[in-house]
Amino acid sequence: MTTIPPRGTFSDPYTAGDYVPKPNETQRNLRYGQLGVGANVPEPYEDFHEVPGENEYVIHGEGIPPEVENERLAKLKKVSIDYAREESEKGIDPRESQAATVASARDKYATAIGQERFENPTTLISNKKLPPVNKDVDQKQLVEELKDETRSRETVENEKMTKILGGGPAANVQSAMNKLESVVNKEE
Repeated sequence: MTTIPPRGTFSDPYTAGDYVPKPNETQRNLRYGQLGVGANVPEPYEDFHEVPGENEYVIHGEGIPPEVENERLAKLKKVSIDYAREESEKGIDPRESQAATVASARDKYATAIGQERFENPTTLISNKKLPPVNKDVDQKQLVEELKDETRSRETVENEKMTKILGGGPAANVQSAMNKLESVVNKEE
């Protein structure tokens, strides 16, 4: 009498040799250019993002210096922390919270920067290299800066790609600006 091993063991012919990726080899990590399952390609790793096709344009460096982007991200981070601290002290119901909207704006802006620099947005937000913001942030001025940045990014994307990408950096900065603007308008 033959015994059939339970399904899922490596002696099972259906699953024998199946590769189970390690946690650091998941698609989420691969999106940001880390080595993993997709790294066994014949090209060297240095050329991973540097070989666009003939009619392709890689969104990289849309004219905004990294120092300015880091400064704006630091301001958004400070504003979101201030809102969260203020609302927790007042005991405001989280369903009516503005802190979540501002945090979402911060995350959208970090996503835009991450797309451009090929970096993880969470790493950008928690980065210790962000410039310190010691004074209160003028939120209206920050909204205007984000509007200008949106316009310049849209111009670059229109020139280089003849369209604005739906989930691209310009769209993410636009979303961040809209969210912050809605919070500023509710306060008035």
